[in-house]
Amino acid sequence: MKENFFDFSDIDPLFIKKHHIANTFLTKMSEIGLSREELSIRLGKDLKETSKLLSGEVNMNVKEMLSLSLAMGYDFEIKFKG
Repeated sequence: MKENFFDFSDIDPLFIKKHHIANTFLTKMSEIGLSREELSIRLGKDLKETSKLLSGEVNMNVKEMLSLSLAMGYDFEIKFKG
């Protein structure tokens, strides 16, 4: 049987979304040249807390996503796709 390397049906969708959100923030940080240390200062959090948020392992709430976005000079929106 040929293996399908693009079949992710056995992965939890929440796991995928959490990592996608974290990676989006990390990409934006890279684009604007913002370090985790500087982001931590802007958020008023310690580096460990900020790194945990950006790990993709945390189920971020809207308040945390908004705080991260604003600290980077962005806003965000939530879109539903069908």
